[in-house]
Amino acid sequence: MTASMLSNGRKVPAFGITGGQPGALGINRAVRVAGAVEELGHIGQTRMEASDVFESHTPGGGFGVLDGLGARQGSCRLIYAAIGCIT
Repeated sequence: MTASMLSNGRKVPAFGITGGQPGALGINRAVRVAGAVEELGHIGQTRMEASDVFESHTPGGGFGVLDGLGARQGSCRLIYAAIGCIT
């Protein structure tokens, strides 16, 4: 199977809004069953074998104060195994 990625925020972070700082950069990578890690850019593809894992780290951030509750900064890491999706 070939995994392909087209993403933003891997070279230039998202700008901050409502007083927030710029977001963190994301990461795309393939973690091989033998332990090797292949870093991928914001646009790329790689061949996946059974039990390899494709990770897309989307750190979010950049949002300031929300309704007086203080700063909010989200974080998400998506992990796709070659046999399906694990969240």
